[in-house]
Amino acid sequence: MMEQERLQTKSLISNIINSSVDFRKSKFYSLEERLAIINLVDSSSLQNKYIISCLGTNYSTYLGWIYRYRKDGAGALRIQQSRGSQINRIPDTIRKTVIEYKKQCPYLSATHIAAIILEKHGQFIAGDSVRNILKKQR
Repeated sequence: MMEQERLQTKSLISNIINSSVDFRKSKFYSLEERLAIINLVDSSSLQNKYIISCLGTNYSTYLGWIYRYRKDGAGALRIQQSRGSQINRIPDTIRKTVIEYKKQCPYLSATHIAAIILEKHGQFIAGDSVRNILKKQR
């Protein structure tokens, strides 16, 4: 009985792969592909890991889909846009403060200015960052 189930699942997998929903071994699956994979795994009595590996998907990826699907529904399976990386930028107010301290006391070192800003303003800034600000200011 188990072997018959396995053969049926294999034929179902091959039908899905050859159907209009184009399964591929790529980085992203569409919403429809993810739903089809979840429905296939849920409807089969075979091991989940076996079916997932036949489809070329990581099991941990599938578990993430299941978690989001059960928590927030099918809409949660949409491909999430990356937020992009944000470069850490020192605020302009701190930049102006660095320049003001250097104008008031030109003999202060960059690390000393950084220490003063930390003590008086509660904002940490590295000595190298102070040097870069002063270098660009020249």
